Parts: sequence; structure tokens; C-alpha cells
Amino acid sequence: MLGEVYYRKTDEIISRYVREARSLIPIMQDIQAEYRYLPAELLSYVAKEIGVTEAHAYSVATFYENFSFEAKGKYVIKVCDGTACHVCHSTPVLEALWKELGLSNKKHTTDDMLFTVETYANVPKIILDGADWFRSIGTPGSPGCKTFSLTGAIENTGLIEVPMGSTLRQIIFDIGGGQPTDGTKVARSAARTKGLYAADGDMAIKKSNENPLMDVFYNGYFKGKAHELLHNHHE
Repeated sequence: MLGEVYYRKTDEIISRYVREARSLIPIMQDIQAEYRYLPAELLSYVAKEIGVTEAHAYSVATFYENFSFEAKGKYVIKVCDGTACHVCHSTPVLEALWKELGLSNKKHTTDDMLFTVETYANVPKIILDGADWFRSIGTPGSPGCKTFSLTGAIENTGLIEVPMGSTLRQIIFDIGGGQPTDGTKVARSAARTKGLYAADGDMAIKKSNENPLMDVFYNGYFKGKAHELLHNHHE
């Protein structure tokens, strides 16, 4: 059972916010910042004080990986494990840290309470830095990021995550590196493209301008004009 000093500090944190459900996350953030973890006993207390059910409070706390019911070490090491990081081999980095510190996917903090290793992706970052930070990425009308897969005749293939509003030129040339200069890569890419094109030719459904079902779609919604503009026999 926690001492009275924990509850006094929690009352001080709660007093900074309105006692409503929307204050739950920032209150939990402040408590975790104070103690480096979120004591379950205090979460129940906060739920009662701001008028939400314990079930709701726990569902929020367990949904976001950033919140921890376990005490964290003095130094917290965060390893990106989002989709883009995963395909760029973040797992070996994480496993090397586990091995060095004697940790695992079930044990996150060293026995001396010095180090904690955590993983994160987009959502915890949004929770940490808030909605204003998230809206600063991308464009005013479309904040956030979008994932693209780069493949084919391009220097740097793989899965990338870029801010909304990024142009295809930035994606293909600045990030993807443009068309490869290595003759082997060019030949391999050309062979792959030729194979895919041949496979496409054998499929029952042809390119959209050859598919009668697409005519029904375009004629029904765009009166045929979009079909003419988009599929004017571009090869």
C-alpha cells in the first residue's frame, strides 16, 4: 500500500486539470513522469476523483504501451518498433540490448533499477508529445504520416513512412534514390518488371481500360469522362 505522500502528490497533479474524463491521460502522464511508472493504486484513485470507472481508466492505461504499471529504471532506453523500423531491422538492436542487460520481452528493467528497455511506435509518441506535435507533421488539412512501399527500378527499396503532403519526387528521388546506376540492379529490376507484366497479361481481369466492369463503374459515376481521361490507352 502506498504512503500518504503519494496521494498528496496525486491530488496536486489532479488540481491542474478539470475533473473530467478528458483529463485522464494527462494526469496519468504526470503521475508516471513523477514516479517513472503508473502505480495501479493511484490509477484507481484518479478514476474515482475525476468521475470515470476503474474499468475505463485501466482500458486506457493498458491500451497505450507508454504507460507502465511496473517501476522503471533510472535510464529508459526506447527502441522504435514501428512498421518502418521493423523492416529496417530494429529487432536485432533490441535483442542485443536485451542480451547485454539480461532482459527479455517479459523482463524490461534490470535488477539494480538502473535500465529499462521499451519499444514504441507512433501512438506512444503522440501520447508523449501531444496532439499539437502530431498536427505539426504533414499538412494542416491532413496531419500525420503515410506508409509507402518502394520497389521496382529504384535504388533504395523498402517500406518507408513519410509526412502527409510529401511529393512523389521526394519519395522516389530524395528517399528512394531514383533509378539505380548499378547495371545488375537495373537488369534485375527490368526482369522482375517483365515477369510481372507477363503474369498480368495472363490474368482474367486485364488493365482497367480493357475491363468491361470498369466501364460500368465509370459510366455510372463519371459518365465515361473520367475513364477517357485516366485510361486513354497509356502503356
